[in-house]
Amino acid sequence: QDFVQGLTHPLLPLQLPRIMAALVVLCSSLACLLAALLSAATAAPAHSGVHYWPGARGHVGAYMLTNETLPRNVSSAFAWKFTHPEGRFATVMRGNPLFDSERNVVIVTENGLFKLDPEGKIIWVYLLPNLMMQNVVPSIMGDTVYGLAYDATAYAVDLWTGKELWRRQHGVIIGGDTAYVDAYEGILLASVDVSPKFNGGNLRVLGLNTSDGGLLWDMKLDLPTWNFNPLHTGNGSFIFMDVSGGVYCVEHRSGKQLWYARVPHPYESSFTDGGVMLDPAGKTAFACSSLDTARYGVMRAYRIKDGERLWEKFLPTGCTSWPVIARTGDWGVLAAGHFVDQPLVMNLPRFLPDLVKLALHFFSLFMGERLWSKLMQPVHTEIIAFETATGATRWSYRTPDWKRLAAKGDEEGFFERTMRKRNGICLPTTWGTPTLSGDDTVYVGHVSGLLYAVKDHNGDGRIDPDTEVSTFDMDAAPLPNNPAWAPGMMAVASCDTLFVFKS
Repeated sequence: QDFVQGLTHPLLPLQLPRIMAALVVLCSSLACLLAALLSAATAAPAHSGVHYWPGARGHVGAYMLTNETLPRNVSSAFAWKFTHPEGRFATVMRGNPLFDSERNVVIVTENGLFKLDPEGKIIWVYLLPNLMMQNVVPSIMGDTVYGLAYDATAYAVDLWTGKELWRRQHGVIIGGDTAYVDAYEGILLASVDVSPKFNGGNLRVLGLNTSDGGLLWDMKLDLPTWNFNPLHTGNGSFIFMDVSGGVYCVEHRSGKQLWYARVPHPYESSFTDGGVMLDPAGKTAFACSSLDTARYGVMRAYRIKDGERLWEKFLPTGCTSWPVIARTGDWGVLAAGHFVDQPLVMNLPRFLPDLVKLALHFFSLFMGERLWSKLMQPVHTEIIAFETATGATRWSYRTPDWKRLAAKGDEEGFFERTMRKRNGICLPTTWGTPTLSGDDTVYVGHVSGLLYAVKDHNGDGRIDPDTEVSTFDMDAAPLPNNPAWAPGMMAVASCDTLFVFKS
């Protein structure tokens, strides 16, 4: 009630009584009521300009790159943060933040797609009529935001008003992983049909008409794509990776497979929720995959022209993120680390009484590293800069090992999310996805909840933790999300909070 009374909009004083009377009957949650109230707006004025960060990875030809910079001390640039109106642990923030042409932020949670102004004020909220979970990161094209819900319903929303333009279902259910849709040149790319064998990922890739959501083409996969994230080469094709680390190259207009780079023997059964990245020229793909045990990883380079493998680099730890390639194309950065687990309470035998589970849960929270450093092997995490021609290491920085069972924020938020009958956990891996700023500083979120800013300032091939590393405590790990950039701004999301920094 206090939250609704605090809303301000020119038309709300006139429409509020009528809207509330109708929606109290229809909506079962505050979030739904909020979405309807804020969407009751007049037509938006004309807008123009190129969107600053329209897709999760930024712009075609400059994926995860920006000309923007932040102060060397990243904490000094922090401006504001945003959580779901019902509370920090009310839901899971799927990310990845997007920026429109006016530096407004679009961010998706499992229980609402939000648009915020540059100061963090809510402009509108969108939920599907059935309140279906929204676990897919959206994409902006023109004046429209495109998304996909858990029941395989694709939707389009007016970027400026939050009004739904169309909604079409193309399956029964999708994987619970964090996939991405991509709207580009009139086609919306999306993945649907969860893999029962993997209990996640999707077995079909669709090309949909952005004007009405109609099906243009349908591609079936042998292995699911996990955290589906298509990237455009610039020559009419796009690439994505399957769960084993195999890379597809597909014709954008037709959905025709141009080539598939299979994972070499004996690693066909490998699993990763990392992905593949392009160099700015669209000539080479760099795929991040864990090996069978997930304790170690590998990065492979493929030629876009024909899918030929150029080299592979074995890593000292797992590979569950995406690399980023510098604008010069001759080097890149990978945040490497293997998987973490779900909270202890979810691993306990079902026959244990609830009070015992509760006691063990809070004991694990209280003890933290003091308990788990004795019971499990620490998780090795490292930021590695490499030469794109050979994979040779340019520099590396080993971040402090993670010595807890679950990622930061998952144990802390488990019971509140569960009591709300929402997903109890976020289940991220060890890293988000890195971006490179205009001065080639690497920004990436870590399983500890720290946002790292790292740069080899003196070019000596070594990272000095005192002078070349800056951190900001987000207090929760991120999903495979990267910072998004707009003039004078950077936005990054953890599993529960959006953080915005200003230069």
